[in-house]
Amino acid sequence: MKLYRINYWLLAALAVSGCSGELEPFEDESQQGSADTDPASCSARSPITCPPDVTYADVAPILEEKCVWCHSQTQDGPWPLTTYEEVAAWRHKIRSDILSCSMPPPDSGLELTAEEASLILGWLRCGAAP
Repeated sequence: MKLYRINYWLLAALAVSGCSGELEPFEDESQQGSADTDPASCSARSPITCPPDVTYADVAPILEEKCVWCHSQTQDGPWPLTTYEEVAAWRHKIRSDILSCSMPPPDSGLELTAEEASLILGWLRCGAAP
């Protein structure tokens, strides 16, 4: 019961501290940079504000360059990420993988920059606008 009260007060404090209500809720914020990667090379952090006017058109080039090489209908990736609908359907998994620094895989030779990760995470967190 004590933990429930603490969570209630934490949520209330966040609401009062300026949360605009535009953020999409995610269950686990503790995954930031916690994969089996070098913490110094993992810079993914969950955003606390929504970037202004970010749409799929803004993140699609990053996904095409860093993800679609494997996640397409013709490659071995477990699910395609070639359209808005596909990306939106997997948004929670994509977010989790970016925060845990497990995607792109370390052995792929590809890496998201801090700016790319921030843009994708902000877009996902704030509604994944088409």
